[in-house]
Amino acid sequence: MPQIRAIIFDVGGVVVKTEWDKFFRKYVKHSRMPASRLQSELIESPVWRECYKGKFSEADVWKRLERDSGIDKETIGQVKRNWKKVFEIDDEVAKVVKAIRKKYEVFALTNVCRESASYIEKMGVYKMFDGVVISCEIGMVKPEQEIYHHILREFRLAPGECVFIDNLEQNLPPATSIGIRTVKFDSVPQLKRALKKLGVKI
Repeated sequence: MPQIRAIIFDVGGVVVKTEWDKFFRKYVKHSRMPASRLQSELIESPVWRECYKGKFSEADVWKRLERDSGIDKETIGQVKRNWKKVFEIDDEVAKVVKAIRKKYEVFALTNVCRESASYIEKMGVYKMFDGVVISCEIGMVKPEQEIYHHILREFRLAPGECVFIDNLEQNLPPATSIGIRTVKFDSVPQLKRALKKLGVKI
């Protein structure tokens, strides 16, 4: 098996914490809907996929959600004004990235809209990496297999040299199928154990 040269990180849900359940609990009383329903309708809606591909703006997405979600406009307006406050760098993951970068190349592969990409860049997230592939800039999203081929081509990586880390199970099989080793992120201790098992020195 080839020696590992590069570690590829997902951003949202791994490097950037997104505690949606805690966020949406603030809107349960007014909307009269459970937090899980609000999250499903407003953050996990399939319409975001087109935004991640760069085809829609975030404003376009919110207009569609106001029209189609069945959630009252006042709640949507409050969520729209405040949702990026959820984004927070996970300091413990950032320490892992910094430690790994001393011995390996580190990259980010993220599904994100243009406006959020700019916001996350201003947080200083992307400078943690040697290179970043942002879905809205290339018109591809995880788990489409072509995006994994793209990052390999972009940074001249061989699949067997890479480990890909993501918090969503659905994003892992396409990477595995082309020879990239994968880790599903659940917690920092679990991540460290999984990487060490693969032979990554932290």
